[in-house]
Amino acid sequence: MPTRPKAATPGRDSARTRAALLDAARWLLSRSGYDQLGTREIAARAGVDAALVQRYFGSKKALFEKAIEGAFDVRPLLAASARGSFARSLAQILLERRDDGAGFDPALLILRSATSAEVRLPLSRALEGEFVEPLARELGGATGRSRAIAALGVLAGVYMVDSVLGIELLNEPQGRRLLEALIRTCLEGGD
Repeated sequence: MPTRPKAATPGRDSARTRAALLDAARWLLSRSGYDQLGTREIAARAGVDAALVQRYFGSKKALFEKAIEGAFDVRPLLAASARGSFARSLAQILLERRDDGAGFDPALLILRSATSAEVRLPLSRALEGEFVEPLARELGGATGRSRAIAALGVLAGVYMVDSVLGIELLNEPQGRRLLEALIRTCLEGGD
């Protein structure tokens, strides 16, 4: 009598499936945006049944929230940088394009999903909690939060002009210096 193949460990397959769905969602969100993306498309990219999105995350919105978790976290950058080099470190985010190697670009995800009424609030909360608040705490003072938001605005604006519209700034040495100077101006604005 033939032996039956050993069943896979459920936890291991579940973890692998969740990870595949998250990777697929991140990749697709960087290219399509939330409103243009369906759970079937995410599942197909992950190589699993679309019903598993519901099973593992409950909804497309919950999958989105999990997919962006940690994507904008500035704390590691702040911990690794001396106070005087924050501007250079923040500029590096754009210079390195933050693509994680799997095709996930948090800046493109913001650009392509920010207009969605369904995920605008979770996206805003993630940016506030992972970027604005930690940077504001680090900057301190009465205007720390405003300066952190201004730095985020500079990063977002330069990214859109350079990477999305193709009006290159960052490939030029003076452009890189200008970006760093703009961010420094935001961070050092007086209290």
